[in-house]
Amino acid sequence: MIGSRCFLVGLYAGLLVFLVVTRTTQAGADGPLEYLTNIYLILAAVGGAIGIVRIVNVKFIEKRNIDVSPVWFCLGLILWASGQTAWLIYNFVDGRAVPYPSIADLFYLGNLACWTIGLSALCRHLGLIPLQAFIAPSAFLIAFWAGAWVFVSEVHKTNPVMTSEVIDFMYLFFNFSDIVIAAWLVLGPVPPQMKTIRPLLGLVFFGAVLDLFANGGFIMTATLPPKDPFSYHNGGLIDQIFMTAMLIWSLVVVSYPVGAPGCIPTAVAPGGMEESG
Repeated sequence: MIGSRCFLVGLYAGLLVFLVVTRTTQAGADGPLEYLTNIYLILAAVGGAIGIVRIVNVKFIEKRNIDVSPVWFCLGLILWASGQTAWLIYNFVDGRAVPYPSIADLFYLGNLACWTIGLSALCRHLGLIPLQAFIAPSAFLIAFWAGAWVFVSEVHKTNPVMTSEVIDFMYLFFNFSDIVIAAWLVLGPVPPQMKTIRPLLGLVFFGAVLDLFANGGFIMTATLPPKDPFSYHNGGLIDQIFMTAMLIWSLVVVSYPVGAPGCIPTAVAPGGMEESG
């Protein structure tokens, strides 16, 4: 686990140097080299892949029960990397420097939705909210994401402004959902056994705040003319903030005590019997 964290931090440092050097030496409109800065998607992909390997090992090799939350977290990172891959394809194949809104947004939003569902599942597991309160928002989030597909694929053809506004709202909605739930888990009344993962949840909160700043900055700069000094550019400060958020969330995934005895308190069933986590 320590090796995975060191590898991710080293990978982040190398990618950050590449982004900063590329952005500072290449002025003006984005070109192929600037598009290539989006390879920082591998950070989230590696983090999600390591997390999946750990979950599979605990569940199917060690035959132990696992907490479902990290499953959602890993899926979120992989979806985000998929969105960045789609963005990269738009860059090189379609020649669009800023493909927004596009199919890539579905994957980015899917990442945020997965973190929201994973955090909600953790709340349910800790007894902070009942099962029904977990199912309802989860269904709503999934329906909301499905609705985004309709807007991007259909409305965008005739009314791109409306599509952009809907996507903007969804980004902010999911960002604030993640921040509120993570803050509740960190600061709210939780069982003392949870202290082992409380620092990780603090990182989830910090990553969500960074992602909110990055999304907010992107929303405000993506539609500006390319020559505007405040316009969005691939590999710029906004991408560097996105990458930092993905590093933090990847560190959470590879550090989460999947299936470790006592790391997550078991839920108490009616009659005093404990349910396995």
